[in-house]
Amino acid sequence: MKRSLVLLSMLLSIPCQAVEISEIRVWSKTDTTRVAINLSEPSKYRLFTLANPERVVIDIPKAQSRQPLGRPALQDPLIVRIRAALRENNEIRLVMDLHQAAAVKSTISPVKGQQGYRLVVELAKQRSQSMPPALLGDPPPPKGPAAPERLSAGQTGKRTGQKRSLKPEDNREG
Repeated sequence: MKRSLVLLSMLLSIPCQAVEISEIRVWSKTDTTRVAINLSEPSKYRLFTLANPERVVIDIPKAQSRQPLGRPALQDPLIVRIRAALRENNEIRLVMDLHQAAAVKSTISPVKGQQGYRLVVELAKQRSQSMPPALLGDPPPPKGPAAPERLSAGQTGKRTGQKRSLKPEDNREG
């Protein structure tokens, strides 16, 4: 019993190792931006968006960094800047201020050929969801089956260009 208590106290006295955030890189294309966050080990994280103004927030628990993580101003079509703050319980919060709302995806995976992991956040411009101009005014008349064609006396349903009589003896050729 005494051995179990000693072992338990040793385990509890070992400090939890914090995840080291070593670098944040940003690269973009016309409609997408990727943010790569290099981590010393895999970590749980919480990602969510906020509106007015548009932002993407990432909370990484038990994390630390030996260098400033924020990016004051970016020349990027989606991200204005990235801010970072140390919160309670050694949680690092990264906030990406956006020019406009964006679709967001994230993944974490080991870095190939190196030690560590990479949290990649991909932002994509959202397609405009406004209504097309044709639907803003009065709706167009409904399109349904065409009304039946009305025939005048002496016409058949065939469009031959010549009138025909309803009397069979008048329609003989020849």
